[in-house]
Order: sequence, then C-alpha cells, then structure tokens
Amino acid sequence: MNILIIFILLLIIILVKYSNISRFEVNKYNKANEVVYVFWTGNNKMSKARRNCFETIKKNIGIKVILITPKNLKKYIVKGHPIHKAYPYLSLVHKSDYLRTYFMHFYGGGYTDIKKTDINWKPFFENLNKQEDKWCNGYTEIDGGSSSNDPEVHKNLKKYIGNGSYIFKPNTPITRKWFEILNKKLDKAYPELKKQPKNPNSIHDILGWSYILCDHFHDVLKPYTDNILHDLPLINTSNYR
Repeated sequence: MNILIIFILLLIIILVKYSNISRFEVNKYNKANEVVYVFWTGNNKMSKARRNCFETIKKNIGIKVILITPKNLKKYIVKGHPIHKAYPYLSLVHKSDYLRTYFMHFYGGGYTDIKKTDINWKPFFENLNKQEDKWCNGYTEIDGGSSSNDPEVHKNLKKYIGNGSYIFKPNTPITRKWFEILNKKLDKAYPELKKQPKNPNSIHDILGWSYILCDHFHDVLKPYTDNILHDLPLINTSNYR
C-alpha cells in the first residue's frame, strides 16, 4: 500500500510539473510554423485600402493567416511570458512593432505588414525549414531602410532584411537577443510612459517612431548575417492607406 501511495504521489508531481510548462518551453521548435501573423492593434476599423490589402494577403500568400487584434491577443500570450507592462501606453504602431517581436520569438512563422501581397510564401517557408543553419527569411533591405546608428550596418545593407515582412524560426539566438533588447528599452521607457495619458495615435511624444523596432533590428542581425535568407520579394508599399 505504501508503494502504491508513493507511486501515485510521484505521478501527481510529474503531471503538475509538466502541466505548468509554457507552450514556449514545450515547443522548442527547430522550424518555422507555417502561419503568417498580421497585427491590427486598435479597436478602429481598417480603412478600405487596408482591408483590400488584407484580402490579397489571405488570397495569395498560400499559408494560414492569423489576424491578431485586441479581441484575441490574450489567448496568444505565452504562460510565464506576459506582455510588457509598458504595452498599454504604446501607440498602435508601436504595439504592432512590439507584437511582431514577441510572436517571432515565441511562436515563429511569418509576419507581414498589411500591404498588397501577390506572392505565395510556401516556398519561402520550405527553403528556410530545410536549412538548419538559416534562422530567418526576408527581403533584402533597401538603401536608406535602416535606422541603426552603426555605420557598418549602413555600409552592408544588402546583408540585412527589411522590417515589413519576414519569416523566423522561434527561439533562436536572433529572436532571443531581439526580445531581450526590446524589453530592456521598454523597462527604461516605462517610468516616463506611465506619466503620460494613453494616446494610441501619438508615437513621438516620448518614443521616436523607430524606438521599439527599427533602431535595433539590424544591430541584432549583425552577428548573424550568415544565418539569413533573402527569398522574399520587396514589400509592396503602394496604395495601402
């Protein structure tokens, strides 16, 4: 009887331990999930132009598309890894910048701005996932497309990918560093952010437009340019407003 009780107790301990492991810890992915995330961080409706762009994404991209909004965001928050406390004080644009970092790190898969898409992304996922030493896939950055303060980055922009669309494998050295830097910057900004009234349309009062993402994105990629693919086409920036 004592042996049976001990066995049951051990079984309960094991079940409790593994039931508390977050999805992120269970899913140490070595491949990018075949899903593309799109973010609309406000309660306002998309303009007709944005809606038309979104429809082209769903129609042409060839991969499952998930639109993340304030209504469904909560169910995607990984247990043990809450959204940063500064998030409610960010502009809608900065919220999108934050979420793409969060999702690419914890979930992996694709991200795209809500802009016209005519290309099937499935081959881009397949090419990334068949190469263990490649961790992300995007379009080659254009001249003037970086807000890094590192002159070496600007001299070698063709080694980098742009911020408008890409595919990432989750939990790689790139995404870990990316997420770490973002959180440190928000920790620093939070005391001032919480003093200000929440204004979803203002991105310049305290934080510059590039603070949440663009200022450090290419700096994060710099040590890992050999781990980057450049398959995606340049994002289409016409007629999206």
